[in-house]
Amino acid sequence: AASATPLPHSAALPQHPATPFAAPARALVAAPPHSSVVLRSVLLPMAGCVAQDPASRPAVTGPLFPSASVQVCNTRFRIEKLLSQGSFGDVWVAQRLAEDGSEERSEVGVVIKEIVCKNLAALRAAEFEGDILGRCGNFGCGGEEDPAAVRLPMLVSQESAVAGQDIWRVRLAMAHIPGEPLDDFLERKQREVSAAFSGASHRAHQLQQFAEAIVFTQELLLQVAAGMESVSAHAFHRDIHPRNMLVEERPGSLPRFGLVDFGLAVGASEWRTGQWRARGVAGDCRCWPPSAWVYFADGEEEVLDEKPPLRMEYEERLDSHAVALTALEVLAKLSPPATPEATVADARLASLWRVKRAWEDYWTHAARFWRVVFGAYSTGGNIEELKAACLEVGVHGIVQQSLCNMHEALRDASRASSGSVASALAPEMTGSPCAGEALADGVDGDQAGLVLSSLASLLSCGDRQAEPASSWKDLRQTLGAARARRPSVGRPGPSPRREVGSQPCLVELPPTTLWSARQPRLSGPGAAKLSAESPARLADESALPEEVRRELAALRQRVS
Repeated sequence: AASATPLPHSAALPQHPATPFAAPARALVAAPPHSSVVLRSVLLPMAGCVAQDPASRPAVTGPLFPSASVQVCNTRFRIEKLLSQGSFGDVWVAQRLAEDGSEERSEVGVVIKEIVCKNLAALRAAEFEGDILGRCGNFGCGGEEDPAAVRLPMLVSQESAVAGQDIWRVRLAMAHIPGEPLDDFLERKQREVSAAFSGASHRAHQLQQFAEAIVFTQELLLQVAAGMESVSAHAFHRDIHPRNMLVEERPGSLPRFGLVDFGLAVGASEWRTGQWRARGVAGDCRCWPPSAWVYFADGEEEVLDEKPPLRMEYEERLDSHAVALTALEVLAKLSPPATPEATVADARLASLWRVKRAWEDYWTHAARFWRVVFGAYSTGGNIEELKAACLEVGVHGIVQQSLCNMHEALRDASRASSGSVASALAPEMTGSPCAGEALADGVDGDQAGLVLSSLASLLSCGDRQAEPASSWKDLRQTLGAARARRPSVGRPGPSPRREVGSQPCLVELPPTTLWSARQPRLSGPGAAKLSAESPARLADESALPEEVRRELAALRQRVS
């Protein structure tokens, strides 16, 4: 517990049901049997479940294995391979079969999630997961994909069967969403960004990397908001974090995100009318708001009744808060590392690095608490002693203060990114064509500020909450309008500003892009002079990297 090194999301607390899209055959630490009580509790019946007596369900036909033929409801499949394993079941890649036994080829694959349920509460939860996918799934199974919404797997078929005395087995066949876990993607990209900025970095290079991080964050928020607008009418997911999100990089296009694993989902209307009282706190505690920590440590529902702001947060903001923390992790891990020479003169860089440091501070605390809690559950420790320790240490207060610091940093960065503040605090940019307009190539100050303020409105700070959360609809409309005005943004590439005569000129080099390919161009008052005097050399050009000099030579050739 003394270690503060952040851990990946590869094992969330408590261990959630197997997700069809985790890394293949990943070894996970199983929670002890009694932890299912904390995860699921003995619950009220959930809306949308199959209205059928559990005892009347058919007997299970046998285990799944590669090459096995299995029927889920009225649809036949052939099992291809095991994709992942979790505490509640296994997920298999499958191929849909036609009536004659031949394989039905489709652009969208299928996975079968098999969940073993040892009590009625777990059975209801597993069947409710299928119900939510049937209502809200938007990807696969012949449906037309909404390019603006996060991908949610469509349900192909669902079946529950008796596997023994008070044991049931639920099989959910669903569309296989392409992509890699967002957690793995961020770890890889963070290493690439660190390597790219291992030496001295130009200010424009740093701003460009922040621009890419903001665009990626904006796209994640926009797609999730569009998807959650549909989901929130029926359910709360309760387990949103980077391990349960997929990202697919597509050359020449924006990234596409997917949201999976509704194993801990609850009916929205029932939850709002008090069903949370019959349930324990669940999901990855690193994404819990302060109210969840209070409820977990105290264990009595009255503790939230006595503090209306915390009760409102727990009833309404679990998903929006988790989305905010996921997006902040994206922003922090794709951002360039801070440099010692950063000064107040670099107002926008300083404010953005403050957001990065605030997230890192929060993550240090959250990861430390997660280790203790997960360790207790995975080793069968004394949970009551653990809860008492959380109260004694004041985990709720520590988490809440870190969230408040992050909220303040986001608001400051949003103001610093706006035109008037950026011009006032960064006088060295006054007169530049990008002063008060562009954070970097492709992102203006207003767009950056909008993303940062959206994150602040989604983040929940317990009983010190300063503002209501944005609705998913408002967030989708606001960010959607901003995306429509946004040009493409490339990967990091030095974009030094040099003087041509007495006029500034921003040279925008063609970056190696994640999403689009662009031709180099010139902007600003100095562009006309450089175009007229193509043989001219920019000041200190010999100090530029060889790759940049080659790009400038190619640019002059096009100009001439």
